[in-house]
Amino acid sequence: SKQSDGKATTPKKKKKKKAMPVLESATSPKRNEGEGVVAENEGVKGSATKSKTSQSSPKESKKAPSKMSKEKEKAMQLHKLCKKKYNVCVKMIEDMTSEELPKKRRIKNMMKVSVNIPPHKSIGDNITFGNPNVPGQKLKVKIPKKANMEKRTFVVSVPGPKVTAPDLRENNFPKEFKEALYIFAGVFDDWCVAEGEYNQSLSLIKRKPFKANVEKLKKFDDLVNEFPKNLATPVDISYLRKIVRQERSNKSRRDKRKDSSGSGNSAVAGVGDSTAEKQQESEIHIPQKGTEFLSIAFCRQDFE
Repeated sequence: SKQSDGKATTPKKKKKKKAMPVLESATSPKRNEGEGVVAENEGVKGSATKSKTSQSSPKESKKAPSKMSKEKEKAMQLHKLCKKKYNVCVKMIEDMTSEELPKKRRIKNMMKVSVNIPPHKSIGDNITFGNPNVPGQKLKVKIPKKANMEKRTFVVSVPGPKVTAPDLRENNFPKEFKEALYIFAGVFDDWCVAEGEYNQSLSLIKRKPFKANVEKLKKFDDLVNEFPKNLATPVDISYLRKIVRQERSNKSRRDKRKDSSGSGNSAVAGVGDSTAEKQQESEIHIPQKGTEFLSIAFCRQDFE
């Protein structure tokens, strides 16, 4: 220590400035909690965006689905068209009248007769009697509880006399239904061919036991069940096939007529020209009448 003017002086220590306390979240809960929530939300948003980007990347990295083959697309289109044509035929069947689809006629062939109970028989016993409507026919019946034992008779139903059944009326399908049935059969056959080609294009593991010629025979399996069951002439698969064959032959005849009528004029003109040329070029030898004929000389060159 140095002395100046007889006074002892001590060096003054520099006071350290107190650092201002940093306000933590505990000191100001209202403000800092909000800031903390915002910060947390920002952190969550950041993580969410990262997760989205991380999730979106594998989706983008996935390969696009493979395109449908031409065979499969063709088979699917024909299958849809086949269903539409089937529904058209079903709607026409539902709209047909009784004249187009005649029903069976119910014939009552039972008659009630009174049977006498023999003196030695009682309720529950079996007896035999002759049918008065059919000579020589014997019937067996059990005496019912409702039998009149005072008069010893009871009533029973027996077959009536044989009646010849009326002639069965055939179905009279309208022309529109025949055409719709023919179109449905053609579309079904095309679908079978397309489905067979698609099946052949698959690998051996995925290939199904599908034969187009066998499946073509099943075109009317479901449609035949759409007709009423009580028809005078039942409709079966062979009957529908017959209609389709007839419609196919009729259509081919109509097409031939159209072709012949369209090219008729030009064909006649061409035939006239050709016949005129042939008449000019050809020579006709008429044989002579009688028993003596001219001798014809042949050369060896004619036969070489």
